[in-house]
Amino acid sequence: MGYSDAVLLFGQVLGQFLEKHLVPTRSDFIKHFRNVTFMGSLGPIHLDEYGDRDINLTVFYTSSRTLEYKVLLYFNTKTNITNIIDSNPEFVWKQSLPHDVPEVFNKGILSQMVAVIVLTVTVVLVLFVALLILRHFRNDRQVRMKKWSHIPSEKIVPLERTEKNQINLKVSPQPGLG
Repeated sequence: MGYSDAVLLFGQVLGQFLEKHLVPTRSDFIKHFRNVTFMGSLGPIHLDEYGDRDINLTVFYTSSRTLEYKVLLYFNTKTNITNIIDSNPEFVWKQSLPHDVPEVFNKGILSQMVAVIVLTVTVVLVLFVALLILRHFRNDRQVRMKKWSHIPSEKIVPLERTEKNQINLKVSPQPGLG
């Protein structure tokens, strides 16, 4: 309903400017959306000096005896006053009132924290092992490339299938190639 009420107010403000044949400035336009009361979809709506809607916020509870919703209190945002409707509500908590400070380290949260830490350590270890293996293969590839890098590529040609040449290559390390 908030959107339809906003459209109603917007149309009302534009209608006022059109009736007076005025071209509104930004500040004139904004002033018409503050400290105003207009008829919305479900009744009158009040906007304060900041353009916020003044309403009553109501807190309900379920009666433990009748299982019906009842009003506990309401807060008027226009006057900033809380009105307690039911000073003796019919709701109870099992055992006693709940704690106002939550239990931070109960069993569920503690086990979740342990699981997250174990999974994090596992992922880091797997990543570390993968990087070590990658480094090993990279170094191995570089060593293999160095064995043949001293032979010029134009001297490496494929054999003809009809030729039955047998060539034995003996690669001796050259000084400076490791």
